[in-house]
Amino acid sequence: MLSMPEIIQLTIWDRLDLATTNSVGADFLGLLTEVDESIDRLLPEDKLEAAGEAIRRLGEIYADRSAMQLSEIEYLFRPEQEPVMSLDAFDRRGGAQASLCATINAGGSGAVY
Repeated sequence: MLSMPEIIQLTIWDRLDLATTNSVGADFLGLLTEVDESIDRLLPEDKLEAAGEAIRRLGEIYADRSAMQLSEIEYLFRPEQEPVMSLDAFDRRGGAQASLCATINAGGSGAVY
């Protein structure tokens, strides 16, 4: 049977795993409080290792969250990069499209007349 600190420790690791999969939607300040409370309940010899692992995971969550938000900001302030293709790219005849039309006109034999 698990002792109380182990149950709390498992819960905080599960919460950190969940926050890793959804870093933007994670309640980061709430996670900090939960980590702090969970580590306080551990035995003194277990605190340092648990704190190190928690800090590593929190750092990954914060980095992912920051990268996502920065990419959204960059997108908003650089609209000249969108769209990548010209708006009339599919209106032009050429390349594979012309070859396909030639094949269809030739009766599907592949011969181009």
